Amino acid sequence: RGAYGVFLQGLGRFPEAELALGQARSRWPQDSRLWIMGNGLLLESRQYAAAIEYLRDVTRRPASIPAAVVERVARQHEALATGQGLASLNNDGRNVSAATLMEQMPYPVTVAVLRGMKDQAFDLLEAYFFGGEINGMHVPPPGSLDERFTVALFMPSMLTLRADSRYASLLERTGLEDYWRKSVPQPDFRRNT
Repeated sequence: RGAYGVFLQGLGRFPEAELALGQARSRWPQDSRLWIMGNGLLLESRQYAAAIEYLRDVTRRPASIPAAVVERVARQHEALATGQGLASLNNDGRNVSAATLMEQMPYPVTVAVLRGMKDQAFDLLEAYFFGGEINGMHVPPPGSLDERFTVALFMPSMLTLRADSRYASLLERTGLEDYWRKSVPQPDFRRNT
């Protein structure tokens, strides 16, 4: 149900995605990945007030999610909701380790895009898929057994990045273009644009 919720989210079908993720969370309430997906859904659908409430609801938050992380993310949502304090979030992001940023993907990319920080969004995607530098921190390239999910490239917030040549480069370098050349159907995002 959680993966299905993310699929629906990528299609912009937010109410259905929320229902699917809610069903998954009711079955596995302490699953931190599902909780993070729920936050991402609220962020993608621009429901900032609901996201802040969701984050701060200790009855729904898995025990493995530290309160300090929740407060940092809630401040990001508050800044996105009001447009106030966005500049201070640049410094806030530098206090997060590169490993933490990579573990939280695609959330950091979504935040960067919503803040209008296209270069940072591409830097995050580059580091996630291939290794690189983020905020002066080295991110090693993923190992052969490290999973890298391309779903982040197709979330509704990424629409603003698609016209940039770096987006096409990511599709090529991740192997998606090669896969699509060898398969008959074109990806939905190309048919629906």
